[in-house]
Amino acid sequence: HTDACQLGKWLAEEGSRLLAPADHEEIHRLHAAFHLVAGEIVQNIKQKDFNAARQALAPDGSFDRASHDLATFLHKATLHSARKGEAG
Repeated sequence: HTDACQLGKWLAEEGSRLLAPADHEEIHRLHAAFHLVAGEIVQNIKQKDFNAARQALAPDGSFDRASHDLATFLHKATLHSARKGEAG
């Protein structure tokens, strides 16, 4: 569940108030994608497919990309919201 982690809780509470609706929706999508990748890694490990887990966790692997995409967009969206708040 994406609302069980700290980012998910923030998105459900303050994020919905602070972020533009389109940014909030995109962050939700990226956050869900991040959790999907993390869940796949957990499944790989449970199934003892350590090679697949290693590949996903490698630099530029699926976990790295999902994390980077989420962090980059979140940073951009929060900067955008902060600038918008300063102007208002």
